[in-house]
Amino acid sequence: MKVASGVVNLLQAPGADFSCVKVRASADLVLAGLASWAYGVPRDLIPVTRGAPAPADGRDLGRRAVLYKLERDGWTTILREGDRFASFDSLLAQSLSHSLGVRAVALYIDGNGQDLAYDVFEKGDPVASYLHVSGTAPESRGVPPEVLRLDAPAHARSVLAREDATNDRLAFRHFELPGLLRGRWDLAFERAILVPELVSLEETSQERRARIKTKKPQEDEPRPSREIPRGVQGLLATIIADTTRGI
Repeated sequence: MKVASGVVNLLQAPGADFSCVKVRASADLVLAGLASWAYGVPRDLIPVTRGAPAPADGRDLGRRAVLYKLERDGWTTILREGDRFASFDSLLAQSLSHSLGVRAVALYIDGNGQDLAYDVFEKGDPVASYLHVSGTAPESRGVPPEVLRLDAPAHARSVLAREDATNDRLAFRHFELPGLLRGRWDLAFERAILVPELVSLEETSQERRARIKTKKPQEDEPRPSREIPRGVQGLLATIIADTTRGI
């Protein structure tokens, strides 16, 4: 039985932003898939989940990342060091989905349960996307109508449940500060790995042309509401800044 206890309560806790990339593959396979963008010697973080100090590797760079896989979960999760949007990396999700030939999800939900964004890829192809920031109209593609009617926390839970992915709600800081994970008895880690430096992916002009070259939608075919996936972090940040200006 997959771990779930205590996790739903975290979704309901205010102030805990959650963003990540989830890849349906083993942690070792995902780590190998990151070879082009990962630098330094990977470190085992299982001792840290039990209360040991975190390795100092890459601490001065600000570009660390954690890969972890929970027991009985088919997904490996990637958390980037940085601000609350850093781990929502759709381009990374798409690249790993393509290179490993698997399914991948980039997900962001804010701690107040208002803003939600995600992109789902299968073997590199976008199959679903959703973007909603409080005060703006939702934008979606490939999302079932019954899911669109849900509020952001229920929507996020539904997506993870449909993907059969554990809703763990962890952040990079949980692995950076010793002891934060010790009380999480409901989480059993199969692997946890620190990457000292995970650089941002850069999209070449040829890749961009290939991505945006799509067929013209038919009259009865819904038009995609936005480009996938580049620039979503910046788009989220811009929309949130605009809607909260003066508050």
